[in-house]
Amino acid sequence: MARGLGRAASAPGAATSAGRVLLVLSLCLLTAGCFSKTGDFGRPEGGPLNRHALPALGKAKAYAREEPVSSYNLTDTERLMRRRATYLRFPPHTRDWFGRAVTEMETNRVLEGYGRAHAPDRYYAYLRSDKFRSSEARYERLRFDITSDAELVSPFFSVASNVRRDDRERIRATRRRPDLTELELANAKGRVHENALVIGQVSDALRYRLAAYRFAIDRLEIETPSDRIWDVNRAWRLLAGTIVAGENKLKADEGKIAQTRPHRRSRLVTKSYEKDEPVPQK
Repeated sequence: MARGLGRAASAPGAATSAGRVLLVLSLCLLTAGCFSKTGDFGRPEGGPLNRHALPALGKAKAYAREEPVSSYNLTDTERLMRRRATYLRFPPHTRDWFGRAVTEMETNRVLEGYGRAHAPDRYYAYLRSDKFRSSEARYERLRFDITSDAELVSPFFSVASNVRRDDRERIRATRRRPDLTELELANAKGRVHENALVIGQVSDALRYRLAAYRFAIDRLEIETPSDRIWDVNRAWRLLAGTIVAGENKLKADEGKIAQTRPHRRSRLVTKSYEKDEPVPQK
């Protein structure tokens, strides 16, 4: 169905115009109704549009782009990883609504690629526009944001490691099942791709957060000097170390899926026994 719709809009300029209209409408809906609740660490939570409409639209768009897509149910571990990835993939400042809306469309694959709202100076622009009574409060807000992120990093990488372990077993299982249909195989490979996409986006987002916080620290030290700079720098180094530790945890898994040896099929499956010499008869 997605392919048919894509062909119907193939007139010159039609696809581009439709894409722009979709982007504007989606951003309006997102900024108007998605982030209506406040979640952990002051971060907004999504509404029904995030949980249902955007994922369905994103899968259709990804399918139309001929990207790997899976209709398989999520495992508990995969669902947990996506839940822990949600806030880490967003821009770090809670008032960056437009950046969050764009990122929401990227993570749901409505928009291709990732990182449109990840300019390092965005966080500092919002931070310095916050109307604090004291300049010291701005340092405390920065330290709080960095520390809160550090608390989320290790739990994410821990569950991501389990997801990669399950993906290796999933690939091994497909090699042991010669009777899989093309759709079943595509669903399995699509899920491995989707899991890798989540992990890659979080890794990119964490690097962006480090750069954004570093930019804010360096500029804040010039704008409003304070002894609190030592506490903020200590928190930043802790976050950086936590990210490196998490990435090292996954390093051993890199390339293992591709390097997994194919399972040797039984001759009962390959029917190679038909070429054997007949058993001698007495």
